[in-house]
Amino acid sequence: MPLTTPQPFHSKIRFGILLVSLSGFLQIFSFPNFLLTGYSGWHSFLALVSFIPFIYIWRQNDWFRSFGYAWLMGFIYFTGILAWVRLIGRNTNIDNAFAWLLFAIFGGVYFGLFSATAKAIRQRLHWPDHFILPVVWVAWEYLRGHILTAGWPWGSLGHTQYANPAFRQLASVVGVGGLSFLVLFINILGTDLLEKFVRQTRGLPPAWRSIPFSLASLQDALRKKTIQTVVIASIILLGIFSGVYVVIETLLFVNLPKNTLTVALLQGNINTRQKWDSTYRKKAMATMRDLHQTAAKQHPDLIVWAESCFPGILEFEPLQKWNNQLRSLIRESGIPTLLTSNEYLQEKDLEKKPVWHHYNSAFYLGKQGQTLGRYRKIHLVPFGEYIPYNFLKRYLQTVVQEPVPIDFEPGDDYSNFRLDPVNFSVLICYEDLFEELGYQLAREGADFFCVVANNSWSGNSAMSFQHTAMSVFIAVEHRAYIAKADMTGPTCVVDPWGNISDALPYYKEGVKLVQIHPRQFKTFFTRFGNIIPFSLLLLFIGMLASLFFRRKSKNHTSPESLPR
Repeated sequence: MPLTTPQPFHSKIRFGILLVSLSGFLQIFSFPNFLLTGYSGWHSFLALVSFIPFIYIWRQNDWFRSFGYAWLMGFIYFTGILAWVRLIGRNTNIDNAFAWLLFAIFGGVYFGLFSATAKAIRQRLHWPDHFILPVVWVAWEYLRGHILTAGWPWGSLGHTQYANPAFRQLASVVGVGGLSFLVLFINILGTDLLEKFVRQTRGLPPAWRSIPFSLASLQDALRKKTIQTVVIASIILLGIFSGVYVVIETLLFVNLPKNTLTVALLQGNINTRQKWDSTYRKKAMATMRDLHQTAAKQHPDLIVWAESCFPGILEFEPLQKWNNQLRSLIRESGIPTLLTSNEYLQEKDLEKKPVWHHYNSAFYLGKQGQTLGRYRKIHLVPFGEYIPYNFLKRYLQTVVQEPVPIDFEPGDDYSNFRLDPVNFSVLICYEDLFEELGYQLAREGADFFCVVANNSWSGNSAMSFQHTAMSVFIAVEHRAYIAKADMTGPTCVVDPWGNISDALPYYKEGVKLVQIHPRQFKTFFTRFGNIIPFSLLLLFIGMLASLFFRRKSKNHTSPESLPR
């Protein structure tokens, strides 16, 4: 029998897979990634074109195939930017690879849901892609980052603009979600240009002229063209308005009186994987004592220890000697100090039985070593600081660096600390990715932020670079400095414009002395928070509800409308 040529359907599928895979890889390279760590200006540019191949395919398929294509794109994307997940495990490489694969699979599901729901809305409501796609994307991104799976905002589309010094300034008005909307909108305009180019090179007329001619069809085409033009113009005008508002805020901000503070950031480079016996505690404390005394000689206003540098547990009687050593060290230096420690708090339940509570806390100690305040971490790391759902505990403990015999509990107090003449707040580990937390702390009066982290487990991977790149937006949203002390790096400062300073060398203990200039200022985001992404989420819910009611109305035709 003669060989038959491949069916067009199969060739279209292969072509679609090729294009959405290209989108996935372009999105990987919009961040520091498994091949190229470090920060680069072209990361942000790639994000502005990364969705074009996907949108081109999305427009040609139904919701079912759209889900599959988008899932593949998301799977590739998360496989690339989360390659460091394999380093979290404490047992075998098989466990690590499985966790990495699991994150990528479920991350891709969000992409698939975005694509399928956007296609369903497009087919039912016939609204322009320029509006539907960005709205639906921001809605699912918001759900992924704040509600579903305990909140996982890592790698949002808006984060890609960390290296775009002009575009990222809009975050002080629209937040990361608003930036995601604009980035996807720019990709849609790019797809329009691509489709126009393809039709011209093939000698085809514009899309609206390919409709069979009749007066009704011509009017319908013009009407759709008008709606599309209005939507595009409205979004562009809103972007311009946001830009103008940012310029006005900037002028007000730079003309405010500024304070000058000197902060010493201590990078301990302590191996927290080692068994914390008495010998090792002494070694760790000696390292931190030397760093603290070196910093104190420079007479800073504040000393900040990286997360997990203190080898004891503050205010815990069995380890009281480490508590005494720490407070004595601070009294000798006479410098207010911020550091983290596990915190065990005993209370009595309703039956008068003692109950222990376990927190990951930051302590603010005064010049005499006294406790001036504490902040209990609110956003805990799932599978690292607690394991959700009892049935997962036994197996999924294999993906964390150390066993979690007792889950941490989240705090609930948005604490600010006073360092005359300003206030500051602390964010622990990846809390600097949660915009609502930064919003609450800034509204309570924080004029700058201290971020303390321990990313030592991530090795030389892109994880710590991604983390710092995404934390840029807390600084921009509130025009507030971020002084970040990381166990092994990067220990650096992010200024109110999102510029990242030079960091201490990785995997070396050291002291970074920095001057910051906090101002008492409230941006649009400080006043209103994530109002724009949340409004888009409500709009998305309304779209889904309209699909349901439209279908219901079609299925329940009134007797008056039936033919007689």
